[in-house]
Amino acid sequence: MLTLAAAHSLTHFYIAWIIIGICQPIAITLSIPVLLSNWFNQKLGTVMGISLGLSAFGGTIFNPIIADIITKFGWRGGFIAEGLLIGLILMPLAASIRPNPDEKHPAYGTTTKSESNSLLNGITLKEALHQPVFYALAFAMLALQFVSGSVQHISGHITNLGISPVLAASVVSGVMIGAAVGKISIGYFLDKLSPILVLLVYSLFGILGWSGQIFLTNSTLLTISAFILGLGQGVCLVALPYLIQKQFGEKDYSNILSVINMLGAFAMSLSVYLVGLFFDQTHSYNLGWTINVIAYILSFIAIFITLRKKA
Repeated sequence: MLTLAAAHSLTHFYIAWIIIGICQPIAITLSIPVLLSNWFNQKLGTVMGISLGLSAFGGTIFNPIIADIITKFGWRGGFIAEGLLIGLILMPLAASIRPNPDEKHPAYGTTTKSESNSLLNGITLKEALHQPVFYALAFAMLALQFVSGSVQHISGHITNLGISPVLAASVVSGVMIGAAVGKISIGYFLDKLSPILVLLVYSLFGILGWSGQIFLTNSTLLTISAFILGLGQGVCLVALPYLIQKQFGEKDYSNILSVINMLGAFAMSLSVYLVGLFFDQTHSYNLGWTINVIAYILSFIAIFITLRKKA
């Protein structure tokens, strides 16, 4: 991040962002679920939702701060500020984290007999590849990360409707707040209720929210719609890592999650380009939003069928 402040060529930006793109999934989408799975035998959904939900609140807090720094010191100053935040706060905190519990620092909640004998329960990646639910979860991750990538185009969609950039920013804030609430709440409900019921409700949030972006033109209603679609993001960012752990156990959780997340990362990067391309061809983002609606429907159906078969 700090090297970007000294960038003077497009090649420099490409190299730096490739490195950031490699590191970011490890720091967020992989490490957080794996660490929490190690430390929480109970209430995993709740703590996973809280930890991932706080990232959305962090974006709400730091986005205007970084924007103000850029206004005062330029974009190079913004990269320096972000680099310092990572170096002075995140790296020391990461170094202080214990990756696994021990006798002195036990995991939260009761353990099974196999766990108490230091034998991790679950199956390996090779074994998971023979189960239909693996491919259902992988498809859901791919489809819903495509949805997540398209969120970057919401501000463009709002301004394309003739709404001011200031109001467009409020719509984007609606997404971020909705995502924070969605992540925290879906984690709690996954611990309390049937996963299928929770997935149905939050998938409906995604369907309704993105449908609102297609049909609504009023800024207030669009903000409400954005909040609702933000709630639906909890499926991809919390429910899927949670279900992967519950379906396949801890034995090879990090490897299974990394393979499925790799597909999601590919879909997210592709969606940013494709949704922009759709807009260039049709002068509307509605095709991209329609794909998002379909993604939620098909993802829920795939998981519903395979989870029922497993049961």
